[in-house]
Amino acid sequence: MILIIAVLAILLLIVSVLLWSVWNERNMLTQQLSDELAAKAKLNQADQSEAETGTLIKRRYYRPVTAETYRNLFDIDANGMRVLEHLTSIFCKSTYVRGGHEADRESCFRAGQSEVIQFILKQINRANDPNYKEEVND
Repeated sequence: MILIIAVLAILLLIVSVLLWSVWNERNMLTQQLSDELAAKAKLNQADQSEAETGTLIKRRYYRPVTAETYRNLFDIDANGMRVLEHLTSIFCKSTYVRGGHEADRESCFRAGQSEVIQFILKQINRANDPNYKEEVND
């Protein structure tokens, strides 16, 4: 009788150890599955947030612009020279407009347009100066 109780106790112990290990295995698999689902949810959320709509513009970081950059673009490159000539012919006209208050506004507008071209030319001349040291433009 004691032998039967001992065998039953050992069998009960073995079954309980097996059930405990199966339960732990199930919990680990459940945890892994929930982690994978959370990771997929994050990816889906990131994909949805990165979907470009409307006028969303993503900016990249580029090296700072120097006078040398203007010279390389508009003075050395043939296409850049053509573009600068075209911009100059369009925006560097006479800034004075004859007339009253509206003409004064138009004169100021034209002066602002030609100022951009003058700035580009100033940067090119600055880079062509023999004493030029590379500095970042503000």
